[in-house]
Amino acid sequence: MRRVLAALAVHLLAAVPTTQAQTALQPFQAAVGGYVIGYPRGWEVAPAADGRAVAFFGPPVLLRGATFRPNMVLSVTPTPQGVDDRQVVATAEAALAQAMPGLRRLGQETISADDGRPVTVGYYLADGLGGRLYLVLGVAQRDARLATVLGMTSPDLVGYRIHAGLYRAAILSFRMR
Repeated sequence: MRRVLAALAVHLLAAVPTTQAQTALQPFQAAVGGYVIGYPRGWEVAPAADGRAVAFFGPPVLLRGATFRPNMVLSVTPTPQGVDDRQVVATAEAALAQAMPGLRRLGQETISADDGRPVTVGYYLADGLGGRLYLVLGVAQRDARLATVLGMTSPDLVGYRIHAGLYRAAILSFRMR
């Protein structure tokens, strides 16, 4: 039963029209770092000075009596030599599991990005931080660089599926300039 639900969750997210989600994105071009990624229109942008990371924050919402901001973080680092996508995903997932109590993978897919190269996207549910969190983790290797994108929302928000679709579209839009 759990596998059926997980497969259904991935199918529902994959059903979010990519072109519709892409039109809801605007491009962020890193001044340092040489990359471009789409992010949801109207969200706040907080780039790191060294160009290796950027965070995007949605409008604040009241959730379980506290303020919550859906968010997405991109990290770009040199790709360790001899490491394949599966190893990168396993390492990122292990780090996520350590940071998020009760992390459960709902599903995972490998899809072609806008540049035609593969991107691995995982969907997760975690308990903690005052409630349930829905996470979308994307990993892509481009030009000897590793891009890791983590989108976070809450399944308690009415629009969490929209956020998840936006995170997926953002991951697919990542490219090096």
